[in-house]
Amino acid sequence: MVTYGEIGTRTDVTPSCGVKILSWYTDATPDAADTLEIDLNKYGGTNVHAVFGFRETTAGSIVVLDQPITTLVTAGVLKATIPVGDDDKIRNYLVFAY
Repeated sequence: MVTYGEIGTRTDVTPSCGVKILSWYTDATPDAADTLEIDLNKYGGTNVHAVFGFRETTAGSIVVLDQPITTLVTAGVLKATIPVGDDDKIRNYLVFAY
């Protein structure tokens, strides 16, 4: 298991709406059981309502719903563990933060 810090691209899709919807896109480096971290404080959040995960089964063309990921928020930092499954896949997560 590897822990990645600020990896990928994060975008605040709904600025100034109370609930932040962050699109969190990774490259194909993280694998199953790896942990990703995002500092929600940078986007005006400290906790999450929900996290939805998707992965590309074929680069750039086929996107499927990923298995549920394990999440933990400590001091405004979201730690998400990638579920068991395909390695070396690009992933996109929608994070509903507040």
